Amino acid sequence: GDGFVSAGSNMGHDGGESATWTLGHPEKVKDWGLRAHFYVATAAKTLADAFYGQPVSHSYFEGCSNGGRQALMMAQNYQTLFDGIVAGAPSNFYPDVLMWLLWSGVHQTPVFGQPAVVSPAKRTAITQRVLQACDAIDGLVDGQITNPRACVFNIDSMGPAGDGTLTAAELAVAKAMYAGTTSETGQQRYTGAKFGGEADWDPNFADNGGYGPFIGHYVYGVLSPPFDWRRDVNFSTVYDQAKAAVTPITAAPSPDLTAFKNHGGKLIQFAGWNDSVVPPDGSVNYYHSLTLFEKLHTLPSATIDALVNNLSSQDVAVTAQFLGDRVRQYHRLFMLPAVSHCGGSTGPSSIGGGMPEPPAAFRDADHHVVSAVIKWVEQGVAPE
Repeated sequence: GDGFVSAGSNMGHDGGESATWTLGHPEKVKDWGLRAHFYVATAAKTLADAFYGQPVSHSYFEGCSNGGRQALMMAQNYQTLFDGIVAGAPSNFYPDVLMWLLWSGVHQTPVFGQPAVVSPAKRTAITQRVLQACDAIDGLVDGQITNPRACVFNIDSMGPAGDGTLTAAELAVAKAMYAGTTSETGQQRYTGAKFGGEADWDPNFADNGGYGPFIGHYVYGVLSPPFDWRRDVNFSTVYDQAKAAVTPITAAPSPDLTAFKNHGGKLIQFAGWNDSVVPPDGSVNYYHSLTLFEKLHTLPSATIDALVNNLSSQDVAVTAQFLGDRVRQYHRLFMLPAVSHCGGSTGPSSIGGGMPEPPAAFRDADHHVVSAVIKWVEQGVAPE
């Protein structure tokens, strides 16, 4: 309807996680992780050229969640394949997100098949209390928190030492969700959910997505059982082993988009602040890594590593302040208040790109993210 040749694939296998896909088939996992879209896009361009007798003028990629991860994989690994890319709620720090989903599942639903520790009604009650504390800090009481990282809320006020809304067990789960993945010795491994998104927590996402069996099959090469992720996973050694095995074929952390930028590529990234599946801090962190790359990329690698390992939050903020405009020439990040994973919840999410599509009357560059990246690429008008 928009005048495109379009293409998609099963990325090398049908269905969800299963031993027949991953166990003994590492090449299929590599296809799923990175290669499939390169080959499909290359084939589609070749077919279009043959059919129309001329090469395509522009090519675009859109995806959300795992599709957002794939979008950033394309931007980082095949930097001249697409002119414009839309990356929604990208799980580009994939091994960390994978382990976060297990952390989230084992705390919210420690016994599979049993009700979640914190019921939907209790989760909604927490959100209502958070909104009472933080909704107005952006100047408008509208059921949305524009920047949840500026929200200050004491969850203990709802626990046994507060008004008793939450039991000790429920309070512990809430704190674990806010804390993010943490090792058994207290080491922070990855970020977690934000204030205001409690009603959108998904207690069974890890189970429904097969993320635990994936580790058993791909990382350890065993059927599940005997690998039972609730029993066997930990957030220290298993975390490290999974990250080492999965990172090379699934993660997209690189801030080096030099060839993409020089090609004239444009990238729009977005995420919902209420997302408890792919924590939204990951998108903010990737933006900051882009600004730091602009500052540091001419230095030797060892020097960069030393500087990055000793960064303060003030260093990051100052770098973003002075180099953000340089990044914004090829990358724009939009954070959606009160929006859950790839849509849903109560905020404005009908923008396309893997989120719900807007009504036809709003399918333009001001309301529709794919139209926005097209206008940016083809007319040089960036979205604000």
